[in-house]
Amino acid sequence: MNHRKIKHLLNTEISAVETYEQALQEKEWKVLGPDPQVQALFHILVDHVQAASQLATEVQRLRPVNGTKATKGWDSLSHLRMDAARLFGDANPFGDKAALEALKEGEESGLKEYQAVLRHDALSPEVKPLIGSLETKQHAHVRALEDLMMRV
Repeated sequence: MNHRKIKHLLNTEISAVETYEQALQEKEWKVLGPDPQVQALFHILVDHVQAASQLATEVQRLRPVNGTKATKGWDSLSHLRMDAARLFGDANPFGDKAALEALKEGEESGLKEYQAVLRHDALSPEVKPLIGSLETKQHAHVRALEDLMMRV
């Protein structure tokens, strides 16, 4: 159970990294000077990069990696997934709020995945603290995106 579930979480984190990178690429070129929204999204991106690194280490420890591919969760939001020009660009009639909502949905999906893994009886005690800490960060990402949405 551990290897398969951890690898699935790794693939989900990789998709999250790609999503935030794309969102920030679209957002940053339009912003002059520090923008709290860009800074918040960048912080979440860094968290996902660190999570992917930690999970990759764990996957390698459990069994050699045979490659990764996009998974459901974040990838199922690919139709929202940034198409970033549409979500953050001038052509978006709904503005940044729709983009932030899409990111929040991805974070909530990831949170559910971490919670499901934590509830699984076969989760080894060595991995549980890592998964618990990543679940806590997912909660923080949801709250941060909700805060950003209130300001838009």
